[in-house]
Amino acid sequence: MRSSERHFPIIAIPAFDRPGSLQRLLNSLSTSRHEGRPELIISIDGGAPSGTYEVAESASDNLPNFDVSIHKEPHNLGLKRHILKLGNLAELHGSVIVLEDDLVVDPFFYNFAVTCLEFYDGAEEIAGHALYSPSFNETASLPFTPMANGFASYFMQVPCSWGQCWSAAQWRNFKSWLEESVKLELANDFRVPPNVRAWPETSWKKHFAHYLVERNLYFTYPYLSYSTNCSPAGGTHIKREISLLQVPLASPRRVKDRWQMCPVSYREVTYDAYMEASGKFVFRSLGIERNDVAIDLYGTKPLELLQRHEWAVTSKPSKRANRSFPLQFKPVELNLAFQFAPLEEGKIALAKSSDVQKSRPPIDLQRFEYWTNVKWSLVRVMALARAAVNALGR
Repeated sequence: MRSSERHFPIIAIPAFDRPGSLQRLLNSLSTSRHEGRPELIISIDGGAPSGTYEVAESASDNLPNFDVSIHKEPHNLGLKRHILKLGNLAELHGSVIVLEDDLVVDPFFYNFAVTCLEFYDGAEEIAGHALYSPSFNETASLPFTPMANGFASYFMQVPCSWGQCWSAAQWRNFKSWLEESVKLELANDFRVPPNVRAWPETSWKKHFAHYLVERNLYFTYPYLSYSTNCSPAGGTHIKREISLLQVPLASPRRVKDRWQMCPVSYREVTYDAYMEASGKFVFRSLGIERNDVAIDLYGTKPLELLQRHEWAVTSKPSKRANRSFPLQFKPVELNLAFQFAPLEEGKIALAKSSDVQKSRPPIDLQRFEYWTNVKWSLVRVMALARAAVNALGR
């Protein structure tokens, strides 16, 4: 899928009222190890405090390896319109990397983005490229670990907003769909996770998620992350500081990474909009055709979606199970390679979708320790200690 064309994406940073976060991102950009002199636009939304302008205006002196310019919006766009406007830069410049101001990037982020753009140039199934490697499933509120496929990238039907890259063609296709899809009913499209459908209208990402399932497209994701999300307080959608979205970054002084990207035709490992495994490994392990079974290992898919298939592999309770699997191996889909007996002791069941019950799987001792890697007894001790301290403080 390689192209002879060289891609040098423009970098766009949407900024507003977090000057400290913007400075942290710019500091990480100063360690970037890239070829050439990329263009960097710091786009400041209207109504930003003076501190944001001060940080942006110092960027040229601190980033000699970038061609820095500052754009000041005369009116407040809000995050959604701001991101959509910056995405349009892909059409003007051939490609764009968008970095929101709550991110930190790895020194090789730019080289990785260039590699993705060149390798997947012309791949119609690919709608964008993530620099971020997620370790948390927002729909299930549980950890996520992708199965290794032997390459540097894998495919997931989930858009990325924590360091992403689009080619001109990728953005043009999305923009065209967005303009034509105003009548599409997102609220009742069960292919999109319920938490995503419930996001406010200030979210551009919910529409991109709908686009991916509507057109059956994927984002590429790296196994090694080239950005991380600091999630400071004061964001449009994150009001208090959290660490759930922080992911590991590699040593900045390591030897330059060598990437062998996953071919589009190699679908051994893929993930759907619910971050559920949907690659060939799953269906080969089950011995069931893809169209005949719904995968619901996290137990978050609505019954309306499961019942579009004859069978469901799910952690939800069911009236009767045909087969049973443990909740022991990682990543979670690896458990499907180990049939478990007796049926009543399995945590994952293959059942007729009509027999699956609506409730989420209970968080029992085994499930808690499996997902968190924390002993339940330690949690109890910590809770008792916290309660004792609170009692003493009264």
